[in-house]
Amino acid sequence: MTDSEYIAWDDARLLRERARKKWLLSLGCLAGCMSCCCMVAWPIWPSAHSYAKKTAALNDVKELALSALMYANAFDDHLPHAAVWMDETLPYVANGMHPEIFRSPALSGANEFGFAFRRTLSAKQTPDIDEPEATAMIFDSIDTRWNANGGLDLLPRPGRYESSNVAAFVDGHVKAARDGAS
Repeated sequence: MTDSEYIAWDDARLLRERARKKWLLSLGCLAGCMSCCCMVAWPIWPSAHSYAKKTAALNDVKELALSALMYANAFDDHLPHAAVWMDETLPYVANGMHPEIFRSPALSGANEFGFAFRRTLSAKQTPDIDEPEATAMIFDSIDTRWNANGGLDLLPRPGRYESSNVAAFVDGHVKAARDGAS
C-alpha cells in the first residue's frame, strides 16, 4: 500500500468514526428528549383517562335524558315510570335498543349500570315540574341495578370522576358537579 493509498484509507476511517459519533450523539439527544417528554406527560395520563370517562358519562347521561324527554313527548308529556324507566326509554336511545348506554363508564361489572332516575319525577308531566333547569332527572347512582331509581341520596360520595358526579336535568342539559355542589 502506497503512502497516498494509506492516507486515503485513514481519512475514510476517520470519516466513518466521526459519522458514528454524530449518530450516537443524535441518538443520545433523542433518548434524552423522549425521557423528558415522558417525565412531563406521565403524571397527566391518569387525569386524562379520568377526564375521558367523565366526558363519556356526560354524553351517555345526555342521551338518556333526551330519550326520557322523547318518551314524555310520545306520552302526553309524562316522564317514564321510575320503576321501569330504562325499559320504557330503551326504544328511544340513539344506538338502537342497545343497553350499553345505560352503563356508567366508571363501572366494569357485567350487571352494573350506575345511573338512576329520580323517583319523585315518576310519570310526572314535564310542564308541572317547577324549575326544570334545576331538577336532576338522571344521575350517577350507588344503586347499580337495572331500572335503579330514588333520590339524590344515591349519588356516590366521593364522586366517580375526580370527585364529581354527572346528572341530566329535566330541561335536557347535563352537568358534572363536585361533591356538595349543586
